Amino acid sequence: MFGNLKRKCKRSEQPEADGEGLYTRLRATALGLNPSEVGLAATDELPRAVAVVMDTVYPAGAATLVAIADGTTSLYVSPGGGTIGAGQHPAVAAATHQLLALAEATLDDMPAARDDHLPPTNSTTIRVLTYAGPYAITAPEKDFGRNRHSLSPLFHAAQEVITQIRLLGDGRSA
Repeated sequence: MFGNLKRKCKRSEQPEADGEGLYTRLRATALGLNPSEVGLAATDELPRAVAVVMDTVYPAGAATLVAIADGTTSLYVSPGGGTIGAGQHPAVAAATHQLLALAEATLDDMPAARDDHLPPTNSTTIRVLTYAGPYAITAPEKDFGRNRHSLSPLFHAAQEVITQIRLLGDGRSA
């Protein structure tokens, strides 16, 4: 479902030496987000959800979407590359807002997270970071994508954020 990202991961024969390390550091920073340190506080619309971090692993790499309640939106790809700061663009900001609102609405359908490992190959983990700790759900990417999972709408909302980021790269969105 990551489209070009999936193809990019497959095209990369070897991850860039520092690309993998940068990916790992950026992902760890997102997962370790402390809301109070970055000035985030509960709102009427998002009383619990602080961020969504969605990881998908392919045979040759991983992609991670990070969408934070302050509008920060980024996409990291383990072979190296990605987009940082896409949330400043209106279409991405709108999609991020929709994703976070849906994460808030579906949070009770997710178990508390026990770890922050990447999912198995061809699987996706959707994490919702909250003020009380992370929640997460993992399933095969095709189950989310083909609406065979109760949280498929959350996956599709995240995919819409990715689409808007990709359109920026194609010069079709502002």
